[in-house]
Amino acid sequence: MKTNQFWVFMLAIFLAAFSGCKKDSSGLTSNGPSLTLNTTELHWVQNKDLYIQGTATAKDVGLKSIRIQNSDWYLDKTIALDDSIVKSYSLNYKFLVPSDANLSKVYVITVTATDQAGKTATSTINVSLDGDFTAPVINSGPDAALTIVVAPKTENFKASFTVSDNKALSHMIITSGSPLNIKDSIPLTGTSASVVKNYTLPNTLTNYTFNYTLVDKAGLSVTSSTVITVSEMPDFTKMYLADVKTVAELNSDLFGVPMLIDHTAAYTYEAHYYSAVANTQVRFIPQKTDFQPNCFGLDPTDNTTIINDPNSSAIVLPEVGYYKITFNIKTGAYTKVKYTPTDVTPNSMTYDLGGTATPVQIGLVGKGFADHPEQNWSPNTAILLTQDSQNPYIYRVNVTLSGNVQFIIGPQHPWNWWPDPFWRFDSKSNPEYTIKGGGDNVDMTVSTPTKYTFIFDSHLNRAKMVLNQ
Repeated sequence: MKTNQFWVFMLAIFLAAFSGCKKDSSGLTSNGPSLTLNTTELHWVQNKDLYIQGTATAKDVGLKSIRIQNSDWYLDKTIALDDSIVKSYSLNYKFLVPSDANLSKVYVITVTATDQAGKTATSTINVSLDGDFTAPVINSGPDAALTIVVAPKTENFKASFTVSDNKALSHMIITSGSPLNIKDSIPLTGTSASVVKNYTLPNTLTNYTFNYTLVDKAGLSVTSSTVITVSEMPDFTKMYLADVKTVAELNSDLFGVPMLIDHTAAYTYEAHYYSAVANTQVRFIPQKTDFQPNCFGLDPTDNTTIINDPNSSAIVLPEVGYYKITFNIKTGAYTKVKYTPTDVTPNSMTYDLGGTATPVQIGLVGKGFADHPEQNWSPNTAILLTQDSQNPYIYRVNVTLSGNVQFIIGPQHPWNWWPDPFWRFDSKSNPEYTIKGGGDNVDMTVSTPTKYTFIFDSHLNRAKMVLNQ
């Protein structure tokens, strides 16, 4: 009796085990595959590759295929795995989201793993096209290094920015460590904003570091900083002439505004400038992005003296023509003289073309000109500059820039040769003056197609790229 009970017990165990491991029509025994995706939700953008990633396993009989489907995008990809027994597969499939995909729709991508026994495991990914992969931009802000001249009072620092983002801004953080212990978070909305924050500094001769972090809604960020030196009147290494009145005008150009002038001796500067209209007003600043903290103009109570005050009066140039302005920021002395240039203009120069002296026609040669796609470092198709009708030293042209922008100033040449004269620049990414026969090519990025006016003064060796309004 006990022997019979034993065999009944063993039969029950066998039947229980067999019921958990069935055979399908193929005759293979399988518990079914498993499928794990790295994510089930993606925030993406149009016309950008997305990656469908995960791991599929079939430990019993091996995998047969992985199928990826979305009918809206005509996506139906089957990855066959029949060649050998694959018991584990790392999925990493790339797919380009259509450029016309509906931004308001949530798309579902279905992924199905099938094993050799025909059993399946399915998972889905929800794709929303509200993704953000582009960091915000600080379009303008305080210079990386600033000097504030100490006075018998506390000093003020104005942190002024224009910022933007392709989707939506979130906030800006401004910090400064001991002894100021500043940590401000300024909320922002929309795709562009202005930020102005005033700070009071002790009138102590020392340095302060301000750090800025701009954050968008996706959590992407960009940082910059300013080192502020509070000192006695310094001998500024660089000084700029500003013929504009607003901070926006100081910062809306690609380069060239304000205009760098010459540092001729200790505390002494000399500006050569062309006044295109009568009664042009100019002032001088050692920082490029604002009229604060230092701005040199005429003392409102004594128009023979230069003072450092954002509220100082502008120097007026009464007539059209070139002026030389010399001033000393320590003594306040200044002079203003009108003069006539005597150097040769580019249009009076020639180059040799097959033994013939050919008049020079200068233009921009490079790439990144959206309205001149034929111009790709080709002197034959140089974008010709137009000579000013009133001033033979000034040349200009309107262009639309986009993407990576590179160029020099040089002659048009029908054989694509590179004759003299040509002008490059003192810097690739922050050009402040032109260099005849030397220097670097401009190499900058313009993220959005933008219309500019390029203006070149061959007498001053100065060029600027300003918004075409």
